[in-house]
Amino acid sequence: MKELICTLIEHLEKGSAVAKASIAQSAGSTPRTAGAIMLVFENTTPNGEIAGTIGGGQLEGKTIECAKKTLVNKKGTFLPFRLDNTDAAQQGMICGGTADIYIDYIPATQENIQYYKEVLNSLSSGKNFALITHINTENNNIISRKILLKNTPSEEILPKDFHGLIKNFPSLTLCLAQNDTAILIEPFTKPQTLHFVGAGHVAKATAKLAAMFNFSVHVSDDREEFAHKNHFPDAQEITVLKNLQELSFDENTTDFIIIMTRGHIHDKEVLVQALKTSAPYIGMIGSKTKRNATYELLRKEGFTDTDFERIYCPIGINIHAETPEEIGLSIVAELISCRAKK
Repeated sequence: MKELICTLIEHLEKGSAVAKASIAQSAGSTPRTAGAIMLVFENTTPNGEIAGTIGGGQLEGKTIECAKKTLVNKKGTFLPFRLDNTDAAQQGMICGGTADIYIDYIPATQENIQYYKEVLNSLSSGKNFALITHINTENNNIISRKILLKNTPSEEILPKDFHGLIKNFPSLTLCLAQNDTAILIEPFTKPQTLHFVGAGHVAKATAKLAAMFNFSVHVSDDREEFAHKNHFPDAQEITVLKNLQELSFDENTTDFIIIMTRGHIHDKEVLVQALKTSAPYIGMIGSKTKRNATYELLRKEGFTDTDFERIYCPIGINIHAETPEEIGLSIVAELISCRAKK
């Protein structure tokens, strides 16, 4: 998302308007769900006329066409999209779906440049926030653009007519309408933190892929020759420990934990610490034989089958992976699945 916002700012600073298409709400078999964003540029660049995606196919094609008209007309528009079963079959889908797209016309003004720089700063800070776009639905003109930080009372940002409509910070884009106004609420939540305990070859390959899929990678190891920026260029944090006993997790953590230390005993030590937390994902690399041996040791320390049910071991989905890269792919697929269920 940072890359998209940087691209948006770059175009605005060059004096070019941008149309930002957002899926405000969707149902059925539309290509992507609410929260997807695509930019369509006034001036085509060497990288093309768009950035981002709302799913491709007929939905994206019609949105690009409408966004180009928006850039000419210089005002935003709502685009309802209805895909019947015949259209769905032509798109390779099983059944139809619906989506409401809002195409925001963003002129190259200093006010908009400053606003999206603030958005970029909010993304860099790692805070959860939402973009609040206040729209006059009679002419689709923008009334205001604001940033709502999580845990900030929405009444401070939303117009009076919308007070009380949002009780919890939304996980997906919302579009609320009252009378002749609408509020588009686009949440941006910080990436899921993923801890690698162990910085070997499989961790290196897995971390690279995990960063590509918007995980915030943190690496810990007691071997300085493994835990460094050259091996983990995309890591947000790298910690070299004196020993693995130094490692500690917040008891109430919502972070994911992957255990890939260099030995059976080290894995057990870290696993004991991980099981004392509320981590929603605890993965440990190893065979079923290694897993069962580790569990037997843990039973002697009071751990039960209920604890073991929280552990993903062997780690990753079964794709008969062999190389570190293939193993990394199987693990990241499992991580994405678990993140989607949160």
